[in-house]
Amino acid sequence: MISMELVLVKEKKRLCARVDERMSVNDFSKEMERIFKIKNGRILILPLKKNTSGDMSIREAGLYNGCTVVIENGNDKC
Repeated sequence: MISMELVLVKEKKRLCARVDERMSVNDFSKEMERIFKIKNGRILILPLKKNTSGDMSIREAGLYNGCTVVIENGNDKC
């Protein structure tokens, strides 16, 4: 499990999340979109290594304990 900080830009909130390090980057992004109902926003995963793919696990992609994920929702509310 990886502990990370989720930053919700519009809502000016910070949350902590624990994520299975074997989850793929694509699955993680889709899950965040589903949970926060993101339609026209973006998810910025800051510590991603260069040359990553969505099929990599979040551990392989460079996420680690304490990393930050910025979530910007294009909708009016989350």
